[in-house]
Amino acid sequence: MKKIFTILSFALTLCISVFAQENDSRLIEARGIIEDNYTLGYGCNSVINLDVPEYTPAPKGYEAFYIWQYSRHGSRYAWNKLTYTRISSILRNASAEGNLTEFGERLYGRMEPFAQKCIPYVGELTRKGWEQQAKVAKQLYASEPKLFKSNPYIESTSTFAARAIMSEASFCLSLKEENPKLDIYEMLAATQVKNAAPRDGISNEAAGTLPKPVVPWYCTIDEFVGRHIDCDKILGRIFKETAPGYEGWQSKELIYELWTLAIGTLSLDFEADFSDIFTMDEMIAMAQIDCFQSYLYAMDDLYTYTNAYVELLDDVEKHYGDKRPQVRLRFGHDYVLCRLLPLLGVGEFAQVPQYPEATLYTYPLYEIPMAANLRLIFYRKKGAETLVKPVLNGKETTLPLTPAEGPYYKLSDLKAYVETLPRL
Repeated sequence: MKKIFTILSFALTLCISVFAQENDSRLIEARGIIEDNYTLGYGCNSVINLDVPEYTPAPKGYEAFYIWQYSRHGSRYAWNKLTYTRISSILRNASAEGNLTEFGERLYGRMEPFAQKCIPYVGELTRKGWEQQAKVAKQLYASEPKLFKSNPYIESTSTFAARAIMSEASFCLSLKEENPKLDIYEMLAATQVKNAAPRDGISNEAAGTLPKPVVPWYCTIDEFVGRHIDCDKILGRIFKETAPGYEGWQSKELIYELWTLAIGTLSLDFEADFSDIFTMDEMIAMAQIDCFQSYLYAMDDLYTYTNAYVELLDDVEKHYGDKRPQVRLRFGHDYVLCRLLPLLGVGEFAQVPQYPEATLYTYPLYEIPMAANLRLIFYRKKGAETLVKPVLNGKETTLPLTPAEGPYYKLSDLKAYVETLPRL
């Protein structure tokens, strides 16, 4: 009976999804945006836009006194060595067996030297990533020049990953270039890593005691992939005969890794292009799969990140009366922002997708590119309510609260919202 109910639920979800896709103007718009700028379809592997926008002035009499910023590391080589080694091995063996198409042979010819060039640097920050962080730092400095000229105490920490450490180094060095007198303390200790990786130290058993956000549909990742990608069609361009397994990888796993290969080229310091593995429709489909999959993963342990905001707000209150401004910088990874953004309801991430495909615009991964950053700036005025302004990737954004004025929100409203979030 349970199996029948599951099948009926999936069939109903599929019917709703097909109808919704045909009638959802926002989904059509999101697909159009990716077609116009295909690199946005690369999601978390897209590259940050470093244009410096104009900021809305703080309400009269208010001054910034506290900045918190969580930054993803900058552009890097593939984090997983298998993206280079396994794909090369599969293509090499298929070529030896005469199982590559003409396109497959050309792909193999490009892949071998490319892999050998990248393998020694797996997971490391590229020069492009270093420069991204330097520019984000200058963007931050320019956004609140008065605060940075008021002798702020700047405390920074990162995860133990080399790309995060190097991103922190570039960022802080760039701040120093803007003002050599800045007091910056960079930390790297086990006691501090939880600030850059908030779930660190929380067991899966403990995390399992927390509720999970409820979505109005049922769909597994395998079902979603199956209705959006024709694995045999894609692999048929590369291999004369496709097989159920490729050196331990199933077809869908190999395709995802090929996509990872293609989208990762944006981060490199040299020209490389593997986008011809996919058509534009397939690129959009892969972007949809990535947003959907990442959304499910994020919802699975979303509330284990609540304490990051609780501790932040406690620290803001602790330093409210300080004459000296405070700045807290955290450097880590995309998976942290993948949870911090929907948890706080930042911008588009405040939406609950009404059907699986809607995650393409309710959970837009192109807002978490290399060097992505979420900034919360707090403002005070004697005898008045403390205000906070959210900034995502250098641009003012929104919270699911009633603003006090423009992009500024009451700290009391933010605290009340955070207090409603489940936590351990």
